[in-house]
Amino acid sequence: MSAQSTSNVLMIRPAIAKSNPQTASTNAFQSNSHPDEAITLIQHEFDQAVEKLANAGINVQIFQDSLNPQTPDAVFPNNWFSTHEESTLILYPMLAENRAAEAKLEPLTFLQNKYTNLIDLRNLPPLEGTGSLVLDRINRHAFIARSSRSTPETLARWAQTLGYGFTFFSTADKQGENIYHTNVMMAIGTTWATIVTEAIPNPDDRLEVLEQLESREVLELTMSQMYAFAGNMIELQTQNGERFIVLSESAYQSLTDDQINLLSKHGELLNIAIPTIELLGGGSIRCMIAELF
Repeated sequence: MSAQSTSNVLMIRPAIAKSNPQTASTNAFQSNSHPDEAITLIQHEFDQAVEKLANAGINVQIFQDSLNPQTPDAVFPNNWFSTHEESTLILYPMLAENRAAEAKLEPLTFLQNKYTNLIDLRNLPPLEGTGSLVLDRINRHAFIARSSRSTPETLARWAQTLGYGFTFFSTADKQGENIYHTNVMMAIGTTWATIVTEAIPNPDDRLEVLEQLESREVLELTMSQMYAFAGNMIELQTQNGERFIVLSESAYQSLTDDQINLLSKHGELLNIAIPTIELLGGGSIRCMIAELF
């Protein structure tokens, strides 16, 4: 049986600090503000995140991003690749040109040396890795919110290649627009799941998603909690099998005591403060962590 979580991850240390103009039109979570000393802030937040993960017993493979070509979202590597059993590496097509450029030589060479079965989807329409795809690895089922970053043609190819079923559903944020990535509104661990059901306006879609999650304890999040990145959690585990639920400090602060207690039954909550990364990038801690299975 496939494992839902891993103790090995890859992270990219950012080289520049600015919001990505090429993704602004499709990401309602990112801001165009530019705090003073932003690069110092985001690199400090990144380093603190790595330290917290390492102290918890997670093995972190770090690469320093390069200044050229400029890739302002490089801190979110889970979008351009994913790894799977049988030494499988998948490379994904990105909507923004400068996001496609994130697959730089050093991390890509590391991955190609580690994984022998390469599936390169980059000539297809966009499907942005485990941002687009929230994976139930145990049951081999994927959840995908419809958006310009998650196209059905590439999804069908991905699912057929990996032998996964999938649930493809519509979403709406507070402005009624598609949510850009599935992983900001739902997460799946070994025995738990979180989901923003009010972001799924179609009752049939909502029922289909919830039925597919019946084997797990489901925590429903609110729309306001989604905007605090509470949907952007990830389960990791140590080599001894101790499970952690990793989330940002802003996400943690948005949760109620009852929600914290429910999640804590399934793993120790590891909250990490990354406010500048969240502000500029419109993504959170799950997006920063690319799992190495």
